[in-house]
Amino acid sequence: MKRMTEIAHDFLKPVLKKGAVCIDATLGQGSDTRFFLEYPVARVFAFDIQQDLIKKAKETIDDPRLILCPISHEYLDQVNDLSRNRQNVSAILFNFGYDPAKKEGIMTESESSLTAVIKAVSMLRLKGRMAVVFYPHEEGKIEKERITEELLKAAKEDILGCEMMEVSRPDHDSPSLLLLEKRHSSLLDTLSNPNGS
Repeated sequence: MKRMTEIAHDFLKPVLKKGAVCIDATLGQGSDTRFFLEYPVARVFAFDIQQDLIKKAKETIDDPRLILCPISHEYLDQVNDLSRNRQNVSAILFNFGYDPAKKEGIMTESESSLTAVIKAVSMLRLKGRMAVVFYPHEEGKIEKERITEELLKAAKEDILGCEMMEVSRPDHDSPSLLLLEKRHSSLLDTLSNPNGS
């Protein structure tokens, strides 16, 4: 049985073409960043607030296409090189929870995570894809419920211009996954880019 991260990677592969711009919104140990860099993408923006993980990535991932962003993913729209690529991002991946490789992991939080996901969707190009993996710790369950509820509501009202699918297993202790594809321009795109530039 495939892990949720493998399903997420399979979903994102078709958009990892030459020149693609990608976001690893939760760097952690760097496995998703390395996955993106296996393809002929132009840039990978990787976010993490944990300075030791940013430092580790600098030391272990030697690739000029990688841009490390030592800030919370909720501020991804404030990174200059990334804001110039607004509505031109091909692939985005979030892993919500904590870094299991660290003893005292810093966990993501539902409010900042929701903000990050909404901003990320507005940066997707048409046919761009986003995968969101949730881990079933206590805060992760709250995050999943909050983000899923808001995204389903927005998808139903066609605010985001996306189609969305949820992947989960009957076992409540297993990670779950949301998969989104940008289908058309949306109200959110207009609001986030009023001059059309």
